[in-house]
Amino acid sequence: MNKTILSAPEQLNKKLQSLFKNTPFLFLPSLIFFPALILRIIYLYQAYPTPLYSGIAMDSSEYKAIAEDILKGNITSPDAALLNPLYPVFLALIELLTGDNHLFVLIVQAVIDSVSAVLLYMTATMLFNRYTGFISGLSYALYGIAIFYTGLLLPTTIVIFLTTLFLYTLISADISRMPLFYMISGIVFGVMVLGRPNSLIFLPVPAIMLTIGIIKGSDKQRAIKSLILFFLGILLILSLMSTRNYMTSQKLSPLPSHGGINFYIGNNLDANGLFMSPHGISDSPISQIKSSISYFEKESGKATTPSEASRYFWKKGMNFIIEQPLEALKLYLKKLRLFWVDREIPLNIDYRESKAFAPLFSLPLISFGMITPFALLGIILSIINRKRIWVIGFYLPVFMLSVILFFVSARYRLPVVPVVIIFSSYSIYSFYEFIGSKKIKKLIISFFFLLIFGYASVLNSRSFVFLPSANHYNTIGKVYFESGDLDMARLNFEKAISVDPFFDKARYNMALIYEKTENLDPALYELEEAVAINNKNAAYFGLKGVLYFRKGMTDKCIVDLKKSLSLYSGNAEVHMNLGTCLAVKGRMDEAVREFEKAVETDRDYVEAYYNLGLAKAKQGNMDEAVIYTLKALELNPAYNEAAINLGLLYLNKGEFDKAVTRFEAALSVRPKDFEAQYYKGLAYFKSGDIDRAYDNFDRALKINPLFEPAKKAIERICSMQGKNNCY
Repeated sequence: MNKTILSAPEQLNKKLQSLFKNTPFLFLPSLIFFPALILRIIYLYQAYPTPLYSGIAMDSSEYKAIAEDILKGNITSPDAALLNPLYPVFLALIELLTGDNHLFVLIVQAVIDSVSAVLLYMTATMLFNRYTGFISGLSYALYGIAIFYTGLLLPTTIVIFLTTLFLYTLISADISRMPLFYMISGIVFGVMVLGRPNSLIFLPVPAIMLTIGIIKGSDKQRAIKSLILFFLGILLILSLMSTRNYMTSQKLSPLPSHGGINFYIGNNLDANGLFMSPHGISDSPISQIKSSISYFEKESGKATTPSEASRYFWKKGMNFIIEQPLEALKLYLKKLRLFWVDREIPLNIDYRESKAFAPLFSLPLISFGMITPFALLGIILSIINRKRIWVIGFYLPVFMLSVILFFVSARYRLPVVPVVIIFSSYSIYSFYEFIGSKKIKKLIISFFFLLIFGYASVLNSRSFVFLPSANHYNTIGKVYFESGDLDMARLNFEKAISVDPFFDKARYNMALIYEKTENLDPALYELEEAVAINNKNAAYFGLKGVLYFRKGMTDKCIVDLKKSLSLYSGNAEVHMNLGTCLAVKGRMDEAVREFEKAVETDRDYVEAYYNLGLAKAKQGNMDEAVIYTLKALELNPAYNEAAINLGLLYLNKGEFDKAVTRFEAALSVRPKDFEAQYYKGLAYFKSGDIDRAYDNFDRALKINPLFEPAKKAIERICSMQGKNNCY
């Protein structure tokens, strides 16, 4: 009997078929999960001792601060309504279980991202086959920037996980037609919206498809039930967040208040398709919203809410599109092209520049540019072969639209990558299939289209010139600055300025270094340079005012601090600093108003309450001075200056017992405080207890033998008692 001789491709095909059909259920997912996890753990190990580990995107500290508020039971903090709510809850949950352990959060993120790779395998397997599923899962396991974001305290990894979970549950529901699956999918979608609000733009797609199923399907009752349960799942999650937001800011929307300003950033005459802060608007997430509110208040001349300010900027962005349609069209075409470039466009941290911190990224890991041509071919092949791809087929363009409506960055593009990977994996599988079945014509045509897509992708990417990111070096410098390494901070700020001499933020940060090292004139020079580039940043004038105060130039201090407040009136520290300058000039009524504005802006501002107490005392209003000083001590019981000042206020009011109590409180914190010891003796002296007064004056002198007021007090007691040289 003759044996059929198989060609090499046919033999490979047979072996692969045997491998994929006969392996245990968990074997292929394990081949994806464990390599993914190992790579991410290696990355964390490499990044641990570097600034990369510190979570160096500016959003991180703000997410963490809100998480700590949640752990304290403060779920209605006004700042919490300004950011996407999902990630702070995630951080709070991890911290509740493990304590304040930054590394453990990143390890959890590494595990979650590895699960995302497995979910991608399962999703692609349902849509196509196990070959495509395995290629998809392994591709994501090796996807460089996905690995990168697991090491930062940012919601990106969680959003990708929820994206892959949503696609998996929705496709499972579509295939099984089980109504409960639609409810699960709706719940996941609701949670995904909390992490990435622009995901809402995809909502009409499943809604329309389910409605079509009701109209055309044979089992209308099940289809109606599925539609209801899908929306019920979404509403279950979003209603919880709406309740929280109503408690926080009296708004029923489940979404944060930054949609409007983000839309305006991507839609104005100066927009370039990337993130850029408009003049007068901060680039730090929470400060960005607060400064946008202040901006609108100046424009409208009235107090406003975050939601009103957001609507104002939505309208401002839409006006640009309506009034400048040609410019808007050019901008959107540019954003469309930026979406498909192979460069991972940074917001704060440049993935390309981060290779210096993690050698893992020097490996030829999978990138967006590698998979794009295959994905475009995979879309065509899927349509030709009539695959059931409506979920991911619609998800790709709709999610792309949700990005280019605002601005393009690697971080915001990343949630679409799982779908791009699935299409590219199907394309790769198709080449394998064409070779195995000797479909030479299809192979050649597919290869021809792949070359066209690859060439177009290269041309598109080369049409943009991406310089090293000045913001990357600036952000790295900020991490070194916060850790106390001023030399490395200066080096990175200087790199940022060398890349972009007009990068005002780096010049401001250089001024902070000079200010910290008491080099006030160079600090003022850097601030003047920053202001010359951008005269709409309140922080620059705020720091200038402080430096002029430290140089004794109070008139200039007042001018700059007022300018800072004219740009952004919501900074309690600037109000407090301006009050201090005015007080030094003897303009006490104005100083009091500024201190009052400081405590109105920040109800927990200890120093502002203390200064307000001092100012009230100088106005002769001792009762109010006591009230504000007591508030400072209530907020910080260890605030010795406030305790001593409160004792002096009681002393001046003739309430000697209360004065003694306050001086004793100060001494319990700082036993060697000779001034508190002296004032305690003075309180006893004025109350007529001469012996105790003498003892306290004596203790003050033993602590500081050169303290003249204590010497004179003892001499006075000696004189009163008719003694000579009693000390």
